[in-house]
Amino acid sequence: MVPRRSAPAQLSEVLARLVTELPEFAGNIVYAGATLPSPEDLPATADLIAAHQSELARASASRWITPGHRRWRATRRRGCPGV
Repeated sequence: MVPRRSAPAQLSEVLARLVTELPEFAGNIVYAGATLPSPEDLPATADLIAAHQSELARASASRWITPGHRRWRATRRRGCPGV
């Protein structure tokens, strides 16, 4: 969705104030006014899963995650397929 008009001149000032007054939301406020991609431009679920499995395989090969590592065990408990 494209905004119908440009942001008000005081937007930066308001966002800075909100970051100070609402620190629990500060991490998300930085995205105010950001342009979101269209759903067609986002990767498919299968592509995300394949990328995740590829990264797990790479990490395992580099000895970052090995059988017995707490992350490896947690992944196996959740029923995620092995790599």
